[in-house]
Order: sequence, then C-alpha cells, then structure tokens
Amino acid sequence: MKIYITGPMTGCEDWNRIRFHCAELRLSCAGHTVLNPAKHIPMVNPEAITHGEYMAIAKAMIDCCDAVYLLDGWEQGKGAQIEEAYATEKFKGLIYEGDL
Repeated sequence: MKIYITGPMTGCEDWNRIRFHCAELRLSCAGHTVLNPAKHIPMVNPEAITHGEYMAIAKAMIDCCDAVYLLDGWEQGKGAQIEEAYATEKFKGLIYEGDL
C-alpha cells in the first residue's frame, strides 16, 4: 500500500522530522511504500516555500496514495487538518498512529 504521512510540523522543533522519519521506517518495514513530506522541507530557508505551495505538493502526494497515516497530535497541525480533510474527500484510507 502507498501511504502518505501527516502530522504537526509548523512550530515543532526541526519541523518534526524525527517523528515523520520514524513513522516512515515503521511503515516501510511493514512493506508499505511511504511518501514522507518531511523529506521535502528544505534544510536551508524552508520559509521560501509558502504554506499554500506546501499544501499543493501535499495534495499531489496524497493523490498518489491509498491511505494517509496520521501522527498523534495531527489535529494541532493546520496543514495536517487540511490533508486529513482532503484525504477524506478523495476517499483515501485513514490510519491513525495510535491504532497501530
């Protein structure tokens, strides 16, 4: 299964990359193909890409996936809320971190 990861990023230390990478490893080891948006945040000057541009990239990635994996606390992420709603609208499966 192809899975996109979502969760809080803005305001988190190092954009929450560690949690995203750990989730990617866990899902990959279970045999899934994982799209990890934390890999697409530039290390230098991440603010050069607007939130709207990040959301356009995220939606394109979600379109390619079967499901979205929601990290605990996703409700606190503005982008994660948009991604969850978009995934629901597109009839993608939702997998909650706490359920695994």
